[in-house]
Amino acid sequence: MKLTFTQKLQIIDYYKTHRGSHSVDDIVLNLQERGFATICAQTVRRLASASRRSAPTFPDVEARLYDWIRDAERRGTRLTGGMIRAKARRIANELGFNPSGTVKFSDGWLTRFKNRYGLKHYVFQSAPVDKIDEQQRLLRAILSRYEPRNRFNVDETGLNYRSCPNNGIASHPMPGCHRREASPPGDWSRQTAKDGDPYVYGFYYKFNKNAWMTKEIWQEYLSDLNALMQHQDRRIVLLCDNASSHKHNPSD
Repeated sequence: MKLTFTQKLQIIDYYKTHRGSHSVDDIVLNLQERGFATICAQTVRRLASASRRSAPTFPDVEARLYDWIRDAERRGTRLTGGMIRAKARRIANELGFNPSGTVKFSDGWLTRFKNRYGLKHYVFQSAPVDKIDEQQRLLRAILSRYEPRNRFNVDETGLNYRSCPNNGIASHPMPGCHRREASPPGDWSRQTAKDGDPYVYGFYYKFNKNAWMTKEIWQEYLSDLNALMQHQDRRIVLLCDNASSHKHNPSD
């Protein structure tokens, strides 16, 4: 049985607490009685050695980061090293740490973090296409309860409208570009647009440093949309992807 990160921490903590008064074999027996039926002395020594060799500077940050990674895995989200480092910085800021003075969340940190948590690079498999027909039938059944004008689909995108490329590959020097006025992307759309071009409906804009959707922005968007639909006495269906920031508690 593969140990979870929490179980590994429990084993390491138990070993550090009792190593002065118990032998490794006694510790193994006690752990087995506590539910770690397949634990052995070699595993205990390996986990204890790894914790001494690579102790994290911010264990709380890394624990939350690992939970976020596992959540992304369950949703089939592909993560890159840059995304993991950016999320680590955000978690550190949320917990009140100032990472700039102690740890840079660099490539070296990422390597050590992956070693501590047993993370590896894998080639992702394609989506389960065999379930598409079934899910489409289910979706059509849900949508059939709503008029076309009450069927909404939402997605977000980063609007880096002044972020022009400053380098490239060419056979000779190229002139710079002229900045133009912002052309905002649509944030949500309806199945019908009888009242005019969808562009006239405007867009829902929020700012943060990384141009990422957050749970706070999402909850604020849902609250505003819900208030608008209540004012219009309408019931709508809102389709969105399964990003972690899109989680919603219906009781909120």
